[in-house]
Amino acid sequence: MNGDEVWQRVKEKSTSWLATVASASTTTKLRASRRVNRQSKMT
Repeated sequence: MNGDEVWQRVKEKSTSWLATVASASTTTKLRASRRVNRQSKMT
């Protein structure tokens, strides 16, 4: 699998994740973004 395919999958996943977050409540959004920030720092 080449880099473009990987990137396409990542974009698809993040797009569906963003759609889920957008439909959630504000407090859930804040909690989710904090969780993602922590995860991205770990990786």
